[in-house]
Amino acid sequence: MRLSAILIILLLVVGVTACGCTSRTQYVSGDDEPGPTAPTTAAATPTKVTGRDALQIVSHELEYGSYGSIYVVGSAKNIGDERISWGSIDVKFYDHDGNLVGNGADFVQDLDPGETWKFKVTYYDSDGAVDSYKIGVGSTW
Repeated sequence: MRLSAILIILLLVVGVTACGCTSRTQYVSGDDEPGPTAPTTAAATPTKVTGRDALQIVSHELEYGSYGSIYVVGSAKNIGDERISWGSIDVKFYDHDGNLVGNGADFVQDLDPGETWKFKVTYYDSDGAVDSYKIGVGSTW
């Protein structure tokens, strides 16, 4: 009885952990213009926009702070029909050779339909290696 309870708990922990181990974030270059992330559909077929497609990056830019701080600041909007309980903007930072040197994220809770959120993703670039970045909508629900 005790061994089976431990086995069930272990399987639950592994299952929950495995669900969070993959990312479906689709990144675009920091130089790309932000645009709609919602799927394009025929006008005669109304589509409910939910999940990741409901959070649209409206604008973004790179800013430099003091002591090696780098920020990607911008805004994102809930273009869906339902509240986004949790959402994130994910950023990857690259050096001149295209090597990934770090990443960061900012998070929002309870973003209602039509609301715009000002995000700020922070990265500490201690050696001045950051040359470019990619940005994307991360987890949403």
